[in-house]
Amino acid sequence: MMGFSYNLETLGHYYREYERLMAHWQTVLPGNILTVDYENLIANPQTVCRNIIEHTGLDWEEECLEFYNNKRHVQTASAWQVRQPLYNSSIGRWQQYEKYLEPLQQALSGD
Repeated sequence: MMGFSYNLETLGHYYREYERLMAHWQTVLPGNILTVDYENLIANPQTVCRNIIEHTGLDWEEECLEFYNNKRHVQTASAWQVRQPLYNSSIGRWQQYEKYLEPLQQALSGD
């Protein structure tokens, strides 16, 4: 299924491949792919959300900022999460696990 996600070194290699692939698409289709930085989204939700909506060519609606109030049925594992406002408690959380992440850090750095 997602076997690569059970090994930190392998996960790091897969992530580097993702970065390589996205760089390719950014080169081949300049301006067509929007990269969204999570920390920037959390710090500036209205600005980033407006940028996303503009990039997709849709009209802005204030409800975009209150997505968690949408009453439509959700059938994914994230059903609880999509009913929550944006939150910042996950930012930097990885640092408490840093001593266990050396294989991932090495794979991400290319060493």
